[in-house]
Amino acid sequence: MLEMREHIGREKWIAIEKAKILRERLRWCYRVEGVNHHQKCRHLVEEYLESPCPLFFQLGTPSSSRGSGTTRRFGGFGFWVRRGELSAG
Repeated sequence: MLEMREHIGREKWIAIEKAKILRERLRWCYRVEGVNHHQKCRHLVEEYLESPCPLFFQLGTPSSSRGSGTTRRFGGFGFWVRRGELSAG
């Protein structure tokens, strides 16, 4: 039981560190590409969204006062996500 808990903790830590690396690569790409970042950095955004990191937001959050909760802005990077689809915005 304890070994399993430690293993899960390590896996989560690895996922978090990978997400940090991806986030830094994405920020660097946005700075370098400037106005073309929506096209040039899209592959990094897709990789970041597909990553299993537990810190990522949950798509399709429960209903709230702001609407149905099916559309979320992705981390201030200029992308909107609706139920698993990726679009520049």
